[in-house]
Amino acid sequence: MGLRLTECLVFFYSDILITLPFFLLGWAGILRNERINMFLVGLLFFFPMLLLYRAVNWPSIVIYFVMVSTMILKTRLDKKKMILFASAMIGIAAATFYRFPLKEYQLARIYSFIAPEKYGGGMEYLYVRVKELIGNAGLFGGTQQVEIYFPEGSPDLILTSLTYELGWIFALLLSGILLLCIFRMFFILTNIKDHYGTLLISGGLAMFAMQVFINLGMSFGVLPIVSVSLPFISYGVSGTLLNSFIFGIVLSVYRKKDVIWTVQS
Repeated sequence: MGLRLTECLVFFYSDILITLPFFLLGWAGILRNERINMFLVGLLFFFPMLLLYRAVNWPSIVIYFVMVSTMILKTRLDKKKMILFASAMIGIAAATFYRFPLKEYQLARIYSFIAPEKYGGGMEYLYVRVKELIGNAGLFGGTQQVEIYFPEGSPDLILTSLTYELGWIFALLLSGILLLCIFRMFFILTNIKDHYGTLLISGGLAMFAMQVFINLGMSFGVLPIVSVSLPFISYGVSGTLLNSFIFGIVLSVYRKKDVIWTVQS
C-alpha cells in the first residue's frame, strides 16, 4: 500500500548539529571583512544561540559557541573590540539564563551526574553502567563478567563498551588517533596564510575537537552524558556528514595553501 508520510519523513530526519557547517561557512564569510560592525556580529552571534537554547540542545550550543568564538579570535580585530564583544556576550548569556532558567528535568540530569546512586532523573542508570564498565576494564579487556548493555538511543557511549570489551590499550590507541587528527588540523592551521582559509579551518577544528573532548569525557565518566557522537566511530548519518564536511573543508584549504589569489580589475 506504500509508505505513510510519517514513515517517509524518517529518511529525512537529522540532528540539529548538521546545521553547524552552514554557520561555519556563513561566519567565515562575515568575519573575513575587516570593517565589520561588532554590533551586527553580536546580533548574529546571539540569535542562533537563543534558538539553540530554546531547542534545548546543549551540545549544539557549546559547539556553536566555541566554534564562533575561535573564529572571532582569529580575526584581525583590535583588542578593545574583542574585550567589548566578550563582555557583551557574557552579559547576554547571563541574562538569557536568568530569563530562561534550566528546567526541572535538566537539573535532575545534572544531579544524576554528581551523585548517580542518590538522585534520579532517568539518567542515573547510564552513569552507574559507565562507572561499572570502566572500573572493570583491563589492559586487554574486561576483568570480570559484566553484561554490556546500554538502552537504545545511547550509541554515543560506544567508546565505553569498546574500552571494556577490548581493553585500555585499544581505548588509548583510538583516542590517540583522534587527538592526532586534532593536532594535524592545528598544524595545518598554522601554515595557512589566507585569512578566509584560516577562519574555515579554525572553525572546523573547534567543531571536531569539541566533539572528541566531550565524547571522551562522558565515555570515561568525567563529563555528563549528552548527545555527542564520537567522530567516525559512533553510528549515525548526521555525525558522519558533519565530520566529513569538516575534513573536506580542511583538506580543500590545505590543498590550495600555496595558491596566490589575485584580483583582476
